[in-house]
Amino acid sequence: MSMWLNLAKISPKLLAILRAQPALTGKLFYETDDTDPLDGFDQDRDVLGVDYRILSAIAEAAEEANPGFTEERSWLSYAVQGTDDTLDVEFGYGPAYVLAPMEVERLAAGMAEDSEGVVAEPGGTGTGEEPDADADADAGAGAGAGEENEDDEDIGSFYAAAAREGRAIVMAIT
Repeated sequence: MSMWLNLAKISPKLLAILRAQPALTGKLFYETDDTDPLDGFDQDRDVLGVDYRILSAIAEAAEEANPGFTEERSWLSYAVQGTDDTLDVEFGYGPAYVLAPMEVERLAAGMAEDSEGVVAEPGGTGTGEEPDADADADAGAGAGAGEENEDDEDIGSFYAAAAREGRAIVMAIT
């Protein structure tokens, strides 16, 4: 069974539209016959899909080793699992989460500044140490000995681009 974290970077104007009409959120992640564009949104340019289980395993390891954002959660954990701000729409594994542009900027900066962070070390644990291949396999992460996971780099780059563009991020796990 796979679980995908789908991230969409959207304009603040589109965020306001989605808050008023959350049913439109599916247009961000799924192809539709509807040709009505969503405020300049381009699915090919503005959506990133990554393996949720791999990133969750990496985020959990980072939380244990290097809390960063708060004492309980790492920067990556917030970037992967969101906050309490949700849209009133359900996807495969819960609601769509929202990060406003200021939150996106703060998360992108936190991930970039974390000199020992998981974004700087593909497949890393956030401790500066090599990941434990057995722990990765047990967690179902698939990034074992000798394998690098590019998902953690991709999400850092995606958040950095969204922050530079002043965009919000909507995330859904499918």
